Amino acid sequence: MKVNYPVGWEVWIDECLREASRWSKPPNWSEKDWREEMRAVAMLALWSAICSYDSRSQVDMNRFVKSRVKAALLQRYREEWRFAKRCCLSQPSANELSDGETPSLPIEEIPEKIDEEVLWWRMEVRNILGSLPPKDHYLLERLFIDGTTESDIAEELGISQPTVSRWKREIIQKLQQMLKGLRS
Repeated sequence: MKVNYPVGWEVWIDECLREASRWSKPPNWSEKDWREEMRAVAMLALWSAICSYDSRSQVDMNRFVKSRVKAALLQRYREEWRFAKRCCLSQPSANELSDGETPSLPIEEIPEKIDEEVLWWRMEVRNILGSLPPKDHYLLERLFIDGTTESDIAEELGISQPTVSRWKREIIQKLQQMLKGLRS
């Protein structure tokens, strides 16, 4: 499938990567390798966002793509830190830990296996979120990942805040129904 990248996509990627570069590098990654990993995640998210973008929606493509890329970068970043905190075998020195961080578990306390049911459930939730229409996915990302207020989204889309609130409730109800279907 041929994807026509919109004009300015390189700038969008650079903006997202510049923001992600401010986050602390996870342990066990070289700076170069981590930058390459983040660029690969960003490019994949860019391609996915462009393919799923609905030009008939009221959502600006620039914002849509950048929010998808940022969300993918943040997700990868969090996954790597969760893994590092759970599975790092080497104890960092006191000066490597920032305030509030706790050292990783001693090797004898690392769980023997990860709960497969929890992993399956997480994958199913991600699949469900990915199956939402782009407009609904965009709203959830803006609200829950970017931390944008309903009022700001309403202004951005040229609709009322109560409309955004109703839209959010409808999406959440839709997700609840989809999740109930998984449990049965």
